[in-house]
Amino acid sequence: MAERVLLVTPEDAVARATAAALGPADADLFRERTLEAAAGAAARLAPALVLLDLATPGVDDAALHQRLGGRLLLIAPGAHLPTAAVQLLEVVRPDPHRPLTLDQVERAQIERALAHHAGNRTRAARELGISRATLINKIRAYALNR
Repeated sequence: MAERVLLVTPEDAVARATAAALGPADADLFRERTLEAAAGAAARLAPALVLLDLATPGVDDAALHQRLGGRLLLIAPGAHLPTAAVQLLEVVRPDPHRPLTLDQVERAQIERALAHHAGNRTRAARELGISRATLINKIRAYALNR
């Protein structure tokens, strides 16, 4: 599964350059233009890496920084964001020889079941051998709202 990277920048040029750099790195790049929108996206996506452009309005809001989650990389205006992102993604990416946690396995299985059944929670729950209510609780817990 590709790593999720959340980019927070108002600059289109920075977003294009970052997307180009992360393309071969097996990463899914999501972009938000504001810090507040990024905090909501971070809750839904649970990104492995958050790239925060210091040129973003409201960047001095420490409370919003905490809501971003993931590993946070602050990028000074004019810094070469794509190179830094690829290098940090290599550090964040889990060791392939290290076993996954139960939460990681469970989240991945739920994602697969939901995708296989086109978001139908009843069928996904049946395939997973759990009740629909339990599945809904796990979807909320893992922020997998579809």
